[in-house]
Amino acid sequence: MTEKKYRYDNDWINRLERKLHWEWYWHQQKLMEGVLSPNDRIAEIGVGSKFTYNYLKAKGFNILSVDIDAEKKPDILENIVSCDDSFFNFDAILAFNIFEHLPYGEFLTVVQKMSRGNVKHFFLGLPLNKKVVFEFKIRLGRYLNREWIVTLPKKRITTPNHHWELEYADYTGKRLIADMQNHGFIPEKNFSYRLQSYFHFKRDAIK
Repeated sequence: MTEKKYRYDNDWINRLERKLHWEWYWHQQKLMEGVLSPNDRIAEIGVGSKFTYNYLKAKGFNILSVDIDAEKKPDILENIVSCDDSFFNFDAILAFNIFEHLPYGEFLTVVQKMSRGNVKHFFLGLPLNKKVVFEFKIRLGRYLNREWIVTLPKKRITTPNHHWELEYADYTGKRLIADMQNHGFIPEKNFSYRLQSYFHFKRDAIK
């Protein structure tokens, strides 16, 4: 299988990220809080800046990084679409802003492989196909800190490396959850923050 259709870049990992990206990292950790244990075998798909990987590693979690790009120096260099089902011998899989770089059908191929493996928890982050049109913040002292954001659908994909985004065309959250349930993964938690949507899916049963 050729890798040419997988569109990604690695230039950004060497630059200081926007403050918003740091907030997204915090929400990734919040999604996983209280679910993972140090004894779990964890794989993060997509190395990125390694922030999430390094944070969990520093907290004593048993985590390995997986990526298709050798330049990012992952622990495991692997194409998760074409690998054997036996690869998914992990208790938890993390994938934040990764699967939009693959065609949706290949994302489901990976989910099917996970369902045939030992994966108990799947933590997923996806971009929302929306844009911020109005933003208002107010902060008074220590006790009042409010933020209001109004978004509208973008109706098109503006990031060249993305094949799909959540809420673009028929790639809805409802469809995503239904597809996950069809492969035995039940939604445990879902929330959105600043044009990102986060999901924790739990395996219904390990056969």
